[in-house]
Amino acid sequence: MPDLDSYDLFLVGWSAGKDSLAVVLHLLELGVAPSKIELHHNNVDGGEGELFMDWPITEGYAAAVAKALGVNYTTSWREGGFRREMTRQNTPTAPVWIPDDNGGHRRIGGNGPLGTGSPRFQCNK
Repeated sequence: MPDLDSYDLFLVGWSAGKDSLAVVLHLLELGVAPSKIELHHNNVDGGEGELFMDWPITEGYAAAVAKALGVNYTTSWREGGFRREMTRQNTPTAPVWIPDDNGGHRRIGGNGPLGTGSPRFQCNK
């Protein structure tokens, strides 16, 4: 087993589902200090506007569990979310909002090559 004390940060991709919760609980059981754990949730609906893929409770629940466990919590999102990406026509992928060093977010990207999304991403074929 690696020396867990030698790590500065444990960044967990945080869906707030059972698998990511198991990862966090395992880290805590191994003795990792809560201050060294960051749960990062990507809001697939884009952080603004109506819900499309996320449940209405997801973001609040994800933040509440992180708070209850005493660990850090951050979020990111793509402008327009998953829906915009599926329906874009001859436009670049939208910018992403990521955590900054001041507890807020900063906008990056959105300047890539033109492309077209597809609603087929939803299909099982």
